[in-house]
Amino acid sequence: MSNPAVLKGVRVLDFGKFVAGPQLQNERIDVVADFDGVVVIPQEAIHETVRMASDKAGRENESRRELLKGAFLRDVFEKYGVL
Repeated sequence: MSNPAVLKGVRVLDFGKFVAGPQLQNERIDVVADFDGVVVIPQEAIHETVRMASDKAGRENESRRELLKGAFLRDVFEKYGVL
């Protein structure tokens, strides 16, 4: 899919940090959306972003399994870094 996109007003500087910014043009981006929201990712970063998201989802699943087995929240967080 090669639809042109123009963004205005918000620019991602880092994960979880958004700041007002100038209009962005001629940027190749991918838009990823789910029930939690929408993320705009520069195409050159899409593979690393998907890898990181998959890794985090795996750690979240493992932490959920341990919590369901009765592990302590603190121990699970220290082990996986996510809940």
